[in-house]
Amino acid sequence: METDTHETKRPKAEPDSDSLEQPEAVLEDRYTDPTSLDAAQLQVIICSKSATEDSSVDILASIISKFPALGKPVLVKVPQNPPLTRNQYQDASKYWPVSFHEDKRVTSLLSGQFFSSREVRTIHTHMKTALHLAKVAREKGQAAVGAVVVDPSTNTVIASAHDLRRGLNSLQHAVMVAVDLVAHGQGGGMWDTHDNDLKYRSTPDTATHPSTDGSTKTGPYLCTGYDLYVTSEPCIMCAMSLVHSRIGRVFYNCPHPEGALGTLYKLHVQPGLNHHYQVFRVVLQTQFPNQDQHW
Repeated sequence: METDTHETKRPKAEPDSDSLEQPEAVLEDRYTDPTSLDAAQLQVIICSKSATEDSSVDILASIISKFPALGKPVLVKVPQNPPLTRNQYQDASKYWPVSFHEDKRVTSLLSGQFFSSREVRTIHTHMKTALHLAKVAREKGQAAVGAVVVDPSTNTVIASAHDLRRGLNSLQHAVMVAVDLVAHGQGGGMWDTHDNDLKYRSTPDTATHPSTDGSTKTGPYLCTGYDLYVTSEPCIMCAMSLVHSRIGRVFYNCPHPEGALGTLYKLHVQPGLNHHYQVFRVVLQTQFPNQDQHW
């Protein structure tokens, strides 16, 4: 809540828009008559309405006793959060003066113009590949989750994977397998997975001189700058592995009750992390039926 002083005229009619939540706050006016609002007034936010209801101390009475020149306190609505779009700014300004710096990225996302038509087709193509891998995994008795890692600068598939957790290692979720395959392509990797449906792209150096101990690291650091396409929203473990591997963007098809990128948590926007990535949900006209919602 803002606590600074502001000069403003209170609107004569309350706006009917509810696009931003407007909690009530207590104001002190320099006019004892709250209906006399034609002249400019100095209005100061004292506290939220809930503070006067929850506190055992009469906050307003104590303030008025110290500053008798203040007028009668009144309740008004003020924006609870800073506006992110111009429409929110215009709506919030009707209640209280706010500052606004438009985020073009948010505006383009809301307008549906963030991705070009060509980019949308590319995104759908890679997601369909991931969906095919999910079907392959289901046919093998694995959790129906597929994942594809792509270098968006060249539109090159770096790794293709599906879930293996129902085999020898319960940690081999599709995302974890995909990241490990990227590491294999760079001369590293931990798991020795022999499956013709699991593929990775080697750099020229590692293809000619393969490394057995990861000492001849080539290419970017793991998934730096890469995109991940996965059929199911990643869990916390997979979401953190994407932080550590420095993924650039994540596109997932279906939300999951234990998903960490929007459903249960929003791990990718936690301020304490040393890396953040963008997350998008891809909704296709033809969805993969019977997605494994229990992994």
